[in-house]
Amino acid sequence: WFFLSLPAQADVAQVETAFTRELQRVIDAGVSTEELSRARNQALADFWRQFATIDGKAALLGEYAVLRGGHPRLFTAPQDYERVTAQDVQKLAAELLRTSNRTVGVAAGAAERPGSGA
Repeated sequence: WFFLSLPAQADVAQVETAFTRELQRVIDAGVSTEELSRARNQALADFWRQFATIDGKAALLGEYAVLRGGHPRLFTAPQDYERVTAQDVQKLAAELLRTSNRTVGVAAGAAERPGSGA
């Protein structure tokens, strides 16, 4: 999932073109070591942040039990994040980020929609 939040007067088509170009860059050239490190740090911070509450712990246990191969994988997740390589990201990007896999939706306020009378 990608969510782009734009100012009211933004050109949606222009932003979508730039976004598509950036995704294609990842498919074609991969990510830099710095980009991978930053993404890994963000993912790990989000992972650890979920442990701050009992609800977060329960959600993680359930997610890993049902969607990620079993609850024991929860306890190796930090090491799994560390093992992700730039080549892994590029390979997955080529598989998942194709335009044929994309659905784009635009949510706009009533004053912004054509024909809204505002």
